[in-house]
Amino acid sequence: MAWSLEIRHIAIAGTGDSTVIVARDDGVGAGHVAQTRTCLIDGGKGPAKGQIDGVLRGLPRGGGGGNITQLDVMVLTHYDADHMTGLRDLLSKTANAPFYGTTLIYDQGEPSALGFDENTYLGWVNAIRGRPGCTRVTRNVAADQARVNKGRYGLPLQPSNIQVRTVPAMWPLVGVAGIPNNPLLGALPAPLAVPAGPLVAANQWWHAYWLVGREILWTDAAGDPIAPAGALAAAALAPTITCVAANRYVRNDAVGGPARATYLPATLLAQGDQVKNEKSLAFEVRFGNFRYYIGGDIESPQENTIPVYLNPNDSVAGRVHVTKTSHHGAETATSRAFVDRMRPLVAVSSCGARNQFRHPRPETVWSLDGVAVAALPPATPPKPGRGTTAAQKLAWTLAPPPALPAARARRSVAHYLTGFQDPATSTSMATGTIGGLNSGDPLNILLPHDVTIRVTADQSVSNPLGSLGVGLVETIRGTATPLGLGAPAPALLDGAVLALDTAPDRAAAADAVVRFLLTQLGYAGAIAVTVAAVTAGGPLGTLVQLVRQAATNAGVPHAPASVVAAAGKYVVEAHGMALVTDRALAADRAVVDAAAVLPFGVQPLVNQAVHATGLFSVTYHEMLPAPGGPRTNIYR
Repeated sequence: MAWSLEIRHIAIAGTGDSTVIVARDDGVGAGHVAQTRTCLIDGGKGPAKGQIDGVLRGLPRGGGGGNITQLDVMVLTHYDADHMTGLRDLLSKTANAPFYGTTLIYDQGEPSALGFDENTYLGWVNAIRGRPGCTRVTRNVAADQARVNKGRYGLPLQPSNIQVRTVPAMWPLVGVAGIPNNPLLGALPAPLAVPAGPLVAANQWWHAYWLVGREILWTDAAGDPIAPAGALAAAALAPTITCVAANRYVRNDAVGGPARATYLPATLLAQGDQVKNEKSLAFEVRFGNFRYYIGGDIESPQENTIPVYLNPNDSVAGRVHVTKTSHHGAETATSRAFVDRMRPLVAVSSCGARNQFRHPRPETVWSLDGVAVAALPPATPPKPGRGTTAAQKLAWTLAPPPALPAARARRSVAHYLTGFQDPATSTSMATGTIGGLNSGDPLNILLPHDVTIRVTADQSVSNPLGSLGVGLVETIRGTATPLGLGAPAPALLDGAVLALDTAPDRAAAADAVVRFLLTQLGYAGAIAVTVAAVTAGGPLGTLVQLVRQAATNAGVPHAPASVVAAAGKYVVEAHGMALVTDRALAADRAVVDAAAVLPFGVQPLVNQAVHATGLFSVTYHEMLPAPGGPRTNIYR
């Protein structure tokens, strides 16, 4: 059997957000069948429903044989119109009932106080009620740290009865003062053989953190796990989608400790939209070693805690390969602290052409470009609010973006946008090194193009270090062992890869790797002269001899000097080779393989499978200077 994963960021015009996640099994092999599982996260504004509906109905099924015929899971991350009303209209205004006839729906649950248009929320609830075969799995969740005990149109709200086989954390409608700040989640639910269990009483609500820690792609109408069809082994191989934050509760386990969700309250100045955003649902998508993060419009006070759980050891091996920038690339999320700990290779922003908020904001672009934005003044004045004239708002929209500061302290992250951005007004177009990854047609900005992440079965088992990290590890091992130094310690290898991953360019990477290795080997005094040899502008072919001689002159024995020299040479020659287009795949592999041959006869065993398959691919429509055709970048 061979699973695959597709994550499609739908290019909604203007402001809006919608992402489709598809898991496919080709059905090859005994004991199981071809199958497909689909999840739609958010749906933009109402006018986007036709576009989203067309995308969904055009998705092929696993194993071939036509397109999918139903949407399995729908998620609304929070109750903002540019995420919610498109989903509402898909449920209430699409003619083909079977396609959405049995969809399982997840949202924040029932809020105690909305703080926004009550009628908009009621429209969402009523749209679900209009699909009797659909199930709003989270309808009994109390979304706030307050009891749900209010009336709408004079009718008090009560939880609905529902069969549950994994008893959720509950609290009565009356007589509870609050919710604990650090609830233990307990053991995650496991598949059960029989659909039997207690009935939730009508006077009890589920806690706001009920969804945190739960997988949602493979569940039933009670929110309990199901196994993929066919062989039981398929359950361990299929992609999964697990909630890591809900209603300001963030998964925050200590390493080796019990499952825990920490409540992170709003900031003192939070109000209105920011409060709604902070309650957004956030998810980790996992497929083998591949990992992806999506978090609606969640804000930094909550988001900055998520990497501590997702990458507890702060290592390259624990990286999350792709992150969707929360809140369309607004400056209130995707901080550099978040980027540094997640260590993504790619970020994707959902922002339509010439959108009204000028997303992505400069602070976010600078964060992804490796600039220390915390020390910078605000990039642009805040968006004019109430009381400003139409002319003032237009002037803000058309104001040129600020220039990108020159200093880069960390590596940049490739950044894809779902809509073409005008260079005159978009920071990501006018500054930085990643502006060419905008999707869309500059000759027709009304023609959007999606940004799609694809992961094959082979890619899902690739080493998360990527080709650069694997090559560096094998270079150090392949040099140290024949020189009689024994197997390098894991901490030495991990630290060298971390130094490589953090550096902003190849010169800085060579410097960082050499400094780290010399220090760990006990030769800190040789750092200055050896690093000077690495970063000198001489021919690369003589670099090994230069570093070895410089280290020897500084008192480093021959064998350790050779290891350091080999690592420095590998970094200088191979850094930057992780990203190639499909058109240059063969040439790239030849260059990387050639760079792995060291002059003094050591042939590192660089993992060829990493070079051949990569970690994942991104398909998009490139803008200027060659617009129109789709391109695929393979990340390794």
